[in-house]
Amino acid sequence: MAEHQYRKGIAEAIRALRAERRWTQRELCRQTDLSPAYLSELESCQKDASAEVLQRIAAAFGCPMDEFLWAALLAMIQGEVPNAERRASALKLTQLLLEASPEGRSEIEQFLDYQAWKQSQKRSSTRRSTRPSRPMKPDSNDSITPDFTEDA
Repeated sequence: MAEHQYRKGIAEAIRALRAERRWTQRELCRQTDLSPAYLSELESCQKDASAEVLQRIAAAFGCPMDEFLWAALLAMIQGEVPNAERRASALKLTQLLLEASPEGRSEIEQFLDYQAWKQSQKRSSTRRSTRPSRPMKPDSNDSITPDFTEDA
């Protein structure tokens, strides 16, 4: 399971960074000297990438290895790679969290919990609004009496 998550994170990061630059697989192959078949297998989660290959890919995108791996980690956690601005914000927030005092860390964690709760409320209200509305219990005037008579 973890191996598949890792492969999926790497694949999502490669696809997202290629999309940001509007590169085709062929262009990334040209930049990294990887074969198109191998890159395709990486992006379809069929192959693992060595550290050397990941370094070549990161260099082609013009980002340090830790930034590339950060994008892959976000893909593993969120199922998607946020855009460059959101990746930078998430990295900065993580750095602040690691450097914060215990009180500051607690405040940041509370804020993140609140944001997660707020997002879940948005998702659940969206799901609720698409369902047909119906009362949970019938009104007292709408009582239903079952008919137990046999049909002849």
